[in-house]
Parts: sequence; structure tokens; C-alpha cells
Amino acid sequence: MALYRDGRNASAYLGVRAATPPQFEKHPRAPTANDYRNFNVSTIWLDTSNLDLIPSVAPTSDDIYILVSKSNNVASWINFGDGNVNSVSGGTNINITGTATDPIVNLDGGTPNTVAVYSGTGSLSEVSSVGTNGQVLTANTGAAPTWQAATVGVVTSITGGTNINVTGTAAIPIVNLDAAISLATSVTSPLYTVASGDLVLNMADDAGTDSVSFTNDSDAEVASINSLGAATFTNLDVDNININGNTIISTDTNGDITLTPDGTGSVNIDYATPNTVAVYGTSGALSEVSSVGTNGQVLTANTGAAPTWQAASSGGGSSIMGKAFETLNTVGSIRYATVFEPSPSGSNEGAHQIPMSQSGTLDNFYVQLGNNSSTNDVDYTVRLDGVNTTLIVTTTALTFGQFSNTVDSVAVTEGELLSISIEAGVTGFQEGAFSMRFTAS
Repeated sequence: MALYRDGRNASAYLGVRAATPPQFEKHPRAPTANDYRNFNVSTIWLDTSNLDLIPSVAPTSDDIYILVSKSNNVASWINFGDGNVNSVSGGTNINITGTATDPIVNLDGGTPNTVAVYSGTGSLSEVSSVGTNGQVLTANTGAAPTWQAATVGVVTSITGGTNINVTGTAAIPIVNLDAAISLATSVTSPLYTVASGDLVLNMADDAGTDSVSFTNDSDAEVASINSLGAATFTNLDVDNININGNTIISTDTNGDITLTPDGTGSVNIDYATPNTVAVYGTSGALSEVSSVGTNGQVLTANTGAAPTWQAASSGGGSSIMGKAFETLNTVGSIRYATVFEPSPSGSNEGAHQIPMSQSGTLDNFYVQLGNNSSTNDVDYTVRLDGVNTTLIVTTTALTFGQFSNTVDSVAVTEGELLSISIEAGVTGFQEGAFSMRFTAS
């Protein structure tokens, strides 16, 4: 059977499997249990992996191994620098028991249950006495500690201070926080309480006299809560609503403010005078009409000012109506429609005038023709005291139906005489009626 390379030194004794001097190997790793082939027992292995570091590190005894067995093709390598203690020997005041692999180090002592301390020469020695029940080992400056009664060198008295009281005994004092705390100045933030606990502020009265005040950095009060639970805020933000002074504002863009009562509840707005009517003022705020009004009056618009209560006849508009029924065949002759009379028109204006009992405005002039054989357009003109006004309706030749002027208006004064003229110089037959609106001022 052929022999494999075993790395023997060429100058060594060449006996059977000779290993003098021992085989020496260098590899950039540590040996494993599989490293038995080509290695003889007593082979020394140097792990050079530290030399590959940057910067490189020189190998130490921890990097040197020796092969001590290849039994059953399993290599057993022992590290030269594994730090294991294989033997412990006793010295001054020290004795060793146990086994070589599990030694027990014992301190020599003449008296059981004594305490060992370092002596002035650096060796261990025992405290001169064992001590009695309840004594404590007490430091002794510049010398070995000694056993002393428990009261020596301990706190024997605790005295309470501001907001602090002490109960219990001198040996076991209990330090308590006073039930009522008086602060010399104030408590500044941050002030915390436990996550699962409550912070209770107990005020001295039940009448709302005392309060907890919240101030800003300039010591100006911004909120307070009195002993009755009434809260005061100079400026309160709740969701999208801001309440400041007498003003409630929605803070979201174009936000609505909705008042929604529950069930059959209603939204009530109080005024100083019952049964008054609320109107918007010049600033957009609601205010009440100056008076309540009397029975039968109506609320009448007042241009540029708040509406006022007026008698029913002075508000709104009423209609003035009349009839036009005439053969228009007299060239140059003006005819006059009858007002409030279902009779034919005539040429005597005085017989068709009516006096106005109130001042006001005439507008919305309408003419309705059921028959129209006139070959000309015809003007119906409102006249006051025999003078034409700008309130005119023009009918179209040979056309019947409704004609109107809702653009123009004329002012009328109490006592003026109202009449309606029908244009002269036309021929034909017209039958119909007219109306206009009168609004008292």
C-alpha cells in the first residue's frame, strides 16, 4: 500500500513513522476534528489567520495547537493557550480541597463565622471577634472594621418640614406628605400624575369663591375653574367652533354653524321685548324692530333702513282698473278711458278723472284688448292733472291680447287727478280693459 505525504523533516530520524522533530504546520485557520489525514500525532499547528488582518496581528499561544489523538479518524487537537487551570496550590491562609479539575479554595481561620479582611501587609486576616446578634460591621477609618450596635452610624431621627410630617418610630420612621399642601409660590409645568391615577385638586370652599386659575407666560389668566365647577375661558376652541367674548365663529373654510335640538326641542333666541321681529342690522347681526306694532298693522319695507309697522292700507300695492270701449274714428280727437266704470270712453277728460286719496307710486301698467280693428298703433298714457306722464302702454295695430309697461313708474301726490288718454288721430274699433299698480308711500 502506498504511503501518503506526511511532512516529515528530511533531517530527522527516518524510522517507521518517525516524528522527531515533530511535524509543524502553518494554515490560516484553526484545526478541526476532521484534520487527521496527513497529520501525525504530536503535529504542531500554527493558525496564521491573524497575519491576514489589516494591520496584521502576530500569532499568540492561543493560535498554537498540538495533535494528541487520531482515534477512529477523529483528530483531537489541544490549544496551547486555552487558559485552563490544571493545578491550584495553597498559600498563606489558603488551603485547597476538592479535585484537580474542580478545586475548592478555602480561607484558613481559627474561629468559625468570622469575617476576613485585608491586613496591613496585604494578607487576609479575621476580625478579632465574631460579633453578637443584631450587630453590624462598621467601618473604622485607618483600621479593621468592627462589630457595633445597629444604632451606631445610622439615622436616628427624621424631622418633618414644609408640607412633610413624620410618623412611626425612630428605628422605622414613616415620612408623609401633608393632606393640605401650601405652596410658597406656584407649581410650574410640567406637572405629571401616574398614567392610571387621578389628579385631585381639593379647594377650600363649596360656594364658587375659590378657583384654579390658568395663566400664560405673561401671568395673564386665560382660564379658570371654580369650586362649583364653573369654567371660564377667554378664548375657547372646540372642533371647528371658536367662542370668544360674545362671538361664535366657525373656523373651517366656509363652515356652517348648525343648531340642532333633540326631539321636539326648539331653538330659542331671546330679545328684550316679547313678540318683536328680528332683522339683520348693518353689521349682519340680528336686532329687533323698534316697536311691537298694533293689531292689524303690517311690516313695511323702508329703503336703506329697518322695516316699520304700518297700517295695512299704507303698505303693499293696490290695483287701479278701468275699461276702454270706443270707436276711434274722429281724427284729432283725444278719447279718455273710464276708470272704475264699465262704461264706454268719451272725449270729456273731466268726466273721467279721479282724485288720488294718497300719495304713492303708479307702475306695472297693463292693457288687455279683446277686439282691435285699429289700423294704427295706439298709445294709452297715464295723465296727472291733465298732463301726460312717462307711464305709457302702446298697442299694436290689428292685434289683440295683452300689452304692458313694467319698466316705468310715476310718483303721484295726494289730491292729483288721474286719467288715461287714448291716442288721437287713429281709426278703428278697440274693446278691452286696463289696470295698474298703486303703492302708497
